[in-house]
Amino acid sequence: MRHKADIALVVAAVLGLGAFVRFYDAAFIAAALDFRLSRPQIFQVAQSYLTARGVRLEGYDHCIAFAPRPQSYIYLERTLGTAALNERIRTGLAEPWPWTVRWFRPLQKEQFYVHVTPEGKAVGFSHQVPEDAPGANLSQDEARKVAERFLATDAGEDLKAYELKLSTTQGRKNRTDHEFTWKRIGSDVGDGDLRVAVAVQGSEVASLQRRFRTPEEFDRAFRRERAQARLLWSASYTALMGILVAAAVVLIRAARQGRLHLRPRVALLGLPVLALYALSAFNSIPLMKFDYETSVDYWLFLFREIDGDITTGAFNGLIVGLAACAGVWLGKDAWHKRDPLLARSKSTRLSLGAAGARGACLGMACLGYVVAFYLITARYLAAWSPIESKYSNCLGTYLPFVPPLTIGFVPAAIEELIFRLLSISLLYRLTGHRILSALLPAAVWGFGHSLYLTSPIYLRGLELTLPGFVHGLVFLRYDVATTVVAHFTYNAVIEAMPLLRSDVPFFVFCGLVSPALVALLMLLGAARYAQLRRRGVDAFCTIPLEVMPATSADLERLAALRGQPPSLPPDALVLAGRLQDETIGCITAVKREPPSAEIVDIFVAKPHRRRYCGTDLVDALTARLKSEAVTEITVRVPQDDRSSLAFWHRQGLAR
Repeated sequence: MRHKADIALVVAAVLGLGAFVRFYDAAFIAAALDFRLSRPQIFQVAQSYLTARGVRLEGYDHCIAFAPRPQSYIYLERTLGTAALNERIRTGLAEPWPWTVRWFRPLQKEQFYVHVTPEGKAVGFSHQVPEDAPGANLSQDEARKVAERFLATDAGEDLKAYELKLSTTQGRKNRTDHEFTWKRIGSDVGDGDLRVAVAVQGSEVASLQRRFRTPEEFDRAFRRERAQARLLWSASYTALMGILVAAAVVLIRAARQGRLHLRPRVALLGLPVLALYALSAFNSIPLMKFDYETSVDYWLFLFREIDGDITTGAFNGLIVGLAACAGVWLGKDAWHKRDPLLARSKSTRLSLGAAGARGACLGMACLGYVVAFYLITARYLAAWSPIESKYSNCLGTYLPFVPPLTIGFVPAAIEELIFRLLSISLLYRLTGHRILSALLPAAVWGFGHSLYLTSPIYLRGLELTLPGFVHGLVFLRYDVATTVVAHFTYNAVIEAMPLLRSDVPFFVFCGLVSPALVALLMLLGAARYAQLRRRGVDAFCTIPLEVMPATSADLERLAALRGQPPSLPPDALVLAGRLQDETIGCITAVKREPPSAEIVDIFVAKPHRRRYCGTDLVDALTARLKSEAVTEITVRVPQDDRSSLAFWHRQGLAR
């Protein structure tokens, strides 16, 4: 049965990856971006632009960032669709989505910005000066001539293609400032259009900005939608709080009954989250510099930004650690023959490799599903659910592969541990219903993404409930490690695609890092599997344990394994466990006052531990004793032996 499920995952992965690659250009706005130049090359373009205007940049610090997606794209995509918007971006009829290079000096107002397209064309700039800086007092007509001359010569625009729409004048203490806004003829989309604004400070052109003006009616409707989306998100958040409170109640009751035995080492899963946040903090210094307000001390600003990121990482790491500890206990309490964190096999490396392979397949299937969902709902239901990278700014960091790693792993770890490991384990423990236990957390998780830009506002919740449900079923069949890898694969590929499609080798290399880590996990598992197969080992523990009354040969074998002959009470019932005719363990019970019995010994050879042989022995003995009319089975465990207490509590027998 598991073999058939694995084949289904592989088929779904092939179909999903094929659909994702085939329809990427139609579904993603980022497909219109052509990253031909590296960050140093973009800097050279911007520096040359200012130098040609006579600006001296000695003594200025600089930083480069790839700007977030322009807000006007929301209107354009909802009105035109993604494919048409991509075409307008390529032809210059939409607001540019540029790199921005900034020059500044700490504690100084004057600074420069230059906007450069991914293809390497300077399309805008800004020169900020103090309000009391000296300058000329030109009339509006004189200033307009300066602006028009700049548009025609420096910006290379044909003034016949533009219509002047707005002129403003503002008197300063030591100069007069003007701003002129032109509309690009033929750029109308509904009631919106592309505009170019030129600011003249004194007698100098101080800025060139290109933006798409969106209709006021659309802006008001959009704000209403966002408010409604926040309400939907609040409802989902409330449902999540209910699940967490219920989990806390179960854990507290278990602790009072002496049944709560957590695995502290599991909490170490929070350390990679902290490490990624710390790495991201230092990697994002160029972006922090971009947001630096020159009125405050520069080093104090950087310290506060880095400290804030690391503190956030510590908090999220704590959440991951607590969710892992609680979820593992709840899972083991719900399924006493299953490790919900990572399925057991002959090797941890093998288990990780299997989780990597299955997770990668599920992640690729989700890539195709989301693209198909977007295209189908957009075409046939007039819905709008853009797929976008939240970290386009990764291009502006020192190491662009770090943001895909962070946005790939951190949400995957937090969300899968809470919504799959903890929530499903809790609900299954309370209800015993697999479908319900997988569906409810999936719906809460899906509608928890309601703040994403969609129309109607509930679309994202519906879209994600299905893959969330599938993730839940995969968790129930395999483990949460598989769903974490799947979630990571989806997030990381979405974030890395702009890098992978770039013409810059360094960007392509950075885009390959996250998928390469998943591939490495799979290769290490495959190598371990091949090694075990050559030795004839049952790698995935598929051969069932055979349990029967112990013979003298079994007892001799067990004595050799334990290094001493067994000390058997009179009238003891000894059952031996065999794998492929090899005795690997035993369990011993003694009947007490009818109708009771006490388990006095259990042993499993070390090479065969962590594959539930002990649980199989307990189940076989329990069935045997019950067939002999024994109704009470007990076992005595020292209170300081936490490992044994945890095992027997999961069997429901500790006392």
